[in-house]
Amino acid sequence: MSEPKHGALESSTRLDIITAANARDSPLLRLPAELRNRVYDYVFDPIRYKTFCSLYYGLEHPRLIDCNCLRQRILIPATCRQLYAETAALPLRTVVLDFPHRFPGVMWTITLPSAIKKAVKEIVFRIAMSQYPVAFFDYFELLRVAEHLPNLTCVYLRIVEFDSESAFDSLSEESIAWVVTELQSSLEKAHGKE
Repeated sequence: MSEPKHGALESSTRLDIITAANARDSPLLRLPAELRNRVYDYVFDPIRYKTFCSLYYGLEHPRLIDCNCLRQRILIPATCRQLYAETAALPLRTVVLDFPHRFPGVMWTITLPSAIKKAVKEIVFRIAMSQYPVAFFDYFELLRVAEHLPNLTCVYLRIVEFDSESAFDSLSEESIAWVVTELQSSLEKAHGKE
């Protein structure tokens, strides 16, 4: 029997040696799993991720994070294989996804890995109200986002009026109730649950 040509066994053995060394030398990995989980809970605390930022919207929420903080949270699972296995889905575990613009947010959500889509429980979405009860483009984009998040439990609607000084001058309770009822009905059909 001939030896593997590209060092497949050698690289696997080498990775196993590195994994064993990490487990032995890393103060974090030497902790019992229960304590590591507490550390992870502290590091990956609830946070709001804005899917797309612009100067127009600015920082609207005290827990909104910037790109550097996001990079740090994502780099923790990239430290080693064991940390990746334990923490890969944690950065998005308690996240509220905030969609200030519909198109980039929708495309971003569609391309998320399925494990991350399953982790998202809440989203914030803006619907622009105009002379119609609801801007249908915004509404259908919201449905497209929500249909890709199977464990979604809460949708916060920010209703925005672009045609007047006051955001709620032309809104009626009926239009808002219609949006909420239609959204709930569509999501129940998409996910087969309430």
